[in-house]
Order: sequence, then structure tokens, then C-alpha cells
Amino acid sequence: MLVLDPVPRHVWQGFVEGAEVAAGPARSWSRVRALGADPHGVRDAVHCALELTARRERHGALRIAAGATLEAATDALAARDVSVLLCDADGVVLDAWAGGAFVTEARRVGLVPGSDWGEALRGTNAIGTALAEAQAVTVRGTAHWAQANHGLVCYASPLRGADGRIVGVLDATTFAGGHDPAVAAALLAAARGLEARLFAGDPATRALAALVERMQEVAVLVDAAGRAVVASAAGVRALAALGRTSLPVGAVQAALVAGRAVPLPGALGWQLRAEPLGPDGLLHLVVLAETRRAPRLPDPPRAPGVRRDERVAERLVRDVPPTSRAPRRRLPDPFDAVAGSDPRVARLRDEARRFARTDLPVLLLSETGTGKEVLARALHAGSTRANAAFVAVNCGALAPTLLESELFGYAPGAFTGALRGGRDGRVAAAHGGTLLLDEIGEMPPPLQAMLLRFLEDGSYTRVGESAERHADVRLIAATCRDLPRLVEEGRFRADLYYRIRVVRLGLPPLRERTDLADLARALLAELAGPLASPTLTPEALACLLAHRWPGNVREIKNALRYALVAADGDVIGPEHLPDDLRAPVTPPAGGASLAAVEIDAVKAALAAARGNVAAAARKLGVARSTIYRMLERARG
Repeated sequence: MLVLDPVPRHVWQGFVEGAEVAAGPARSWSRVRALGADPHGVRDAVHCALELTARRERHGALRIAAGATLEAATDALAARDVSVLLCDADGVVLDAWAGGAFVTEARRVGLVPGSDWGEALRGTNAIGTALAEAQAVTVRGTAHWAQANHGLVCYASPLRGADGRIVGVLDATTFAGGHDPAVAAALLAAARGLEARLFAGDPATRALAALVERMQEVAVLVDAAGRAVVASAAGVRALAALGRTSLPVGAVQAALVAGRAVPLPGALGWQLRAEPLGPDGLLHLVVLAETRRAPRLPDPPRAPGVRRDERVAERLVRDVPPTSRAPRRRLPDPFDAVAGSDPRVARLRDEARRFARTDLPVLLLSETGTGKEVLARALHAGSTRANAAFVAVNCGALAPTLLESELFGYAPGAFTGALRGGRDGRVAAAHGGTLLLDEIGEMPPPLQAMLLRFLEDGSYTRVGESAERHADVRLIAATCRDLPRLVEEGRFRADLYYRIRVVRLGLPPLRERTDLADLARALLAELAGPLASPTLTPEALACLLAHRWPGNVREIKNALRYALVAADGDVIGPEHLPDDLRAPVTPPAGGASLAAVEIDAVKAALAAARGNVAAAARKLGVARSTIYRMLERARG
């Protein structure tokens, strides 16, 4: 990583005025000065909402991979007041997460979606300089070119796709006084994990993984951190016998360098050989064997589009006849994904299974974190539309101007930088399938009118054109808001509410379920993966049962993720749980209402966070908007 440490203010001032210096950032400073970057102010560098939509559309796979990779990391970084940014290869911010107390400063300096952080505009900064240098960069304080950014410390790493080309940048930024090498290390680890996910999601790589699964050898495909991505049947059995879900990175690297078998640390009598796959060694094919049977590394499988060494042959592809593939198994019941033995959950599954076969609109009314999207996906999978697309849109995560184009698309030439052929929105993408509108209670009134018109006859128009289009979709709407109350207050259209509430389904909050113990074990097994079998001690389970879980399933999943890392083994005790779960919580009095329980939990979390709403929301596993709504409800 290139580290540009802060310099005395007079050194920066002298360089700005024309003096030459030998300071660490001098190379970048010279480059940005030649580009005309202004050290005292930044030109308007925020793209319009429609152009941001177009950029997000072009980088859909990158954004999905980033969201999945960063889900757990952002909470930890937000606790450190660190903002995490995903940018495209031009340095334009596509998405931002976390931030904590840094959010206000991030907005002030322009670390927001749509903002351009290329060196030509912003001068020396982690995002633009990482792109210019094609390597990870730390920029601290006065090493920034723009004076407005001297109060920041930024860490960034370029992101490479399956073909090795830079497709974006991952950045973490906070106050200059919050510099911590651990954040830089976490950023690099997240970037490598994101690259591995991009590589694994590439069609050619998926073909490669399928071939590895059919290998006869004890073969394991591991990522750069040594984690098992996929394994042959013999590989799965070997890893299970060894009690491993990953292989030591040092041993894999040693085998790569030596070009021969090396001992597997901590496993007497076992050795491994390795072969790099993909750009920058994102994945490795590892073959394990017991010492008495030295492992022979087969010609690694080659899939079209994966750049490989000339030694790689096509033998494996030719030698695996179609009849050797595993027999097709009966598809599972999609409603098995709505896990739980609680009677209310069981009744919900039965009811949802019946209505899934119809085209009736469904409204999911449940608290945040209960698993509304899981239920929505099960409804789609159990319907006659299962072979068509399931498209989800979070109405609360997009600005009104973005939401319209996201839903209905835009015409050619609708704005500068628009795609030449325009863009078909999520409604068109869901044609023949299912459209989930999550957090529909956050939809602004003008969009409610457009949606109502679309639901009446399937017609709509794209932004910037008058030609009418049509789409056939089954609508599922979801919210944790009190929609009847919003209707009474005039904040949600009554006609739209009655149009979408034909079938109403709801998952019970976790604190009211009778199957918490079984659910916790099932979630733990799901999070650990098929190659591990962690268990909860009775004491740890007692802590989980005593907690109120205001964040519901999302909160318990985050707690179990934490415990898996903290335990670093197969047995999870109370000491491995997050701090607020280690001591059993006194359950509420029998007469306490659900609202009172929620408010008490919010007040306790706010007190513990000294009034910091973001920190309280992280503690509860809910969105900040949920905290504000609960407080508003308490005052009302």
C-alpha cells in the first residue's frame, strides 16, 4: 500500500505556490497540478441523479457483490465513525455505507453518491490516487491536495474484475485524527474479498467451480484468504474430517512457490499442492492427500474466458462424461426458507403457499428484520411465475428522483451520459415475474400516483418520453410502517393502500416466537456453511433466549456472525457473544405492550450510545429511520 503521510502546512503551501519539495505526496501533487486541480476549492463535481442511475446500472454486478461483501464489515467501521464508499473506475461514488459521527463531515466534503473523486477534480485523494497509481493508497491529512480535505484520512484500494482490469475502487474515510492501520488492513481485506466474489460470480468462473465439484481428487477451490469456495465430494469429506473450512494461506503460498507438495500445518500426515487460478491469484486450486499417497495435481480445469497458464489442459472437461454428473434432485419446497417451528410461522407458510399460486397482490406487514424479503422470494418461487425474474426495489433507499427512473427507466438522451438506447427500469425487468417494493411506506406521493396507474392496467412511461409501455408483473409490497395510520394522516394514498392489501401476510417478531432456540441453531449452521458444525453451549443459548431482539432475525444473525468469529472454533459460549448479550436481560412485565417494549429498548440503546442515533441503531440491528419512527410514535 502506498502511504502518503501528512506534511507540515508550510510544505503544502510552498508546493501550491510553485516550490518543489521532496515530500511523500510530491509525485501525486505534481500530477494533479498539471491536471489543473484546484487546491483551494473544488469545481461542481456531483453528477445528476439520472446520470448516477445510469452508472449504477452499468455496475450492477459490482454493487451487488459489494453489498454482500460489506454487510458485516460496515457495522464495525461505523462504530469507528468510518464511511465506506464504492466508486466506479472513473472515481465516481456509486454507494456509501456506515459513517457514524462522520456522516455530516462526509456530506460537507462531498463524499456522497454521484460525486466525482478523480484526481483531475479533487487532486490527491485516496480514491483518485488509487486509480492513478493502480494500487492501494492511504492519504492522511495535509497529504491531500485540496485544503478542504486536510481534515480527513482516507484508505482506498482498486478493484479488479475477473479479467484483471480495474472496475472500481473501495474507500474508507474518517476524521484525520482517527487514523488507524487496522482500518487500512480491514479495507484491503474487504477489497480482496470483493474481488474474489466478483471472480467467483463471473460466468466462466462458475463453470470452473462446477468442474471442480466433479473432480475425483481431494480438490478444494480456495480464495485469497484460504477460505473454501467449492470442493469436490472427496474434498468436502476431507475438510470435514480435518475440521476445517479453510486452508492456511502460508501453506498454499508455499506450495505455489515450491511447485510441489508441502505439509499441511496442524494435520500430521497430510500435504497439499496448489495451482493459481484467475487474475492476481484470487483463487487457487488445492489438492490434498495423505503423505503415504503423494498428491498428484491434475491439469486444473479450464473454463472459457478464464486467463490461464499455458500448462493448463482441457483433459478434465473431456474426461467427465455427462452421465457422471449427480442425478437431478427434487426441488425443495421454497417455503422451507421461511424457517421456524413456531405455530404462527407454520400457519403463515401454509397461507403463503396457497396464495403464491395466484396473481393477487400481497402486502407484507412486519417489523424490520423479520425476513420479509425471504418470504417474498418464497412467494415468487412457489408461483407460476417462478421461471421469470424476481426484482426487488427498496423504496426507502433511493431519492424520489432516482426512484422514478429506477422503477420505470428513462428514454435515450434523457440526460447527459445516459445510455444510448435509454434504460428499461425495474418494472420492465420484472415483466412476467414478480416485483417486490420494499419499504413502500417511504414512497413519495407522486410515485404513489404513478404506481397506482401502473397497477390498474400495467401501463407506464419512461422518464423523458411519452410513449406508453406495458408490463405484466405480480406485485408484492412490504413495509414495517403502520400504513393505515399513514393513510389517516394523508401521507399514503388510500386507493393505493386498498389496491395492494388484497392479501396481507406478516411474520411475527422474534421476541414473540416460541422456536428461538431451534432458529438460532439453524441460523448458526447456515452462517457457518456446510464444512463446519458449530454448537451453542446451554449458557450461550440462555443469553440468546433472554434477549428481546428488537432487530429481529437480522439482529440475531449479526450476533451469530460475531460469535463465529470470536469463538474461532466449534463451541460458542457466552464469552463469544456481543457484550449486550452476555448477561441475560430481564424480560418485560407480562402486561407490557409491544410498543412499550420497543420504546424501552430504543431508550436503553440511546442511553448506552450517549444519544448517538446511528450507534443505537447498530446496537439494535435496525435502520436509523426506525429509531426516529419509534421515538415519534412514543411522543404521539
